[in-house]
Amino acid sequence: AADLPSFSGETSTFFSFEPEKGGGIQCRFSQRGVTSAAHYDGGRNMVAMVHGAKRYLLSPPVACPYLSVHTNRTHPSYRHSPLNLGRLGLPDGDGAGAVGEE
Repeated sequence: AADLPSFSGETSTFFSFEPEKGGGIQCRFSQRGVTSAAHYDGGRNMVAMVHGAKRYLLSPPVACPYLSVHTNRTHPSYRHSPLNLGRLGLPDGDGAGAVGEE
């Protein structure tokens, strides 16, 4: 904690808001080809790209119903969508192509 005072202090900062409710820092690393299910987080997120590139698809909270995000807290996939956004296809020239079509 002493090494990262911006993340572990007792007062709110850009990185740590409402520290009394804090549950620690979650840090995730990934490699080429790793995808994450469409989901929403209740808190802030910060992305640091050390090497390479990633693609993020961001949607406003009002899009959750359109993404079929599970909102029932007792559901095993709470906050996540069953849609596989990593396999989206592009529509053909006349716009009639189906999502996921290759």
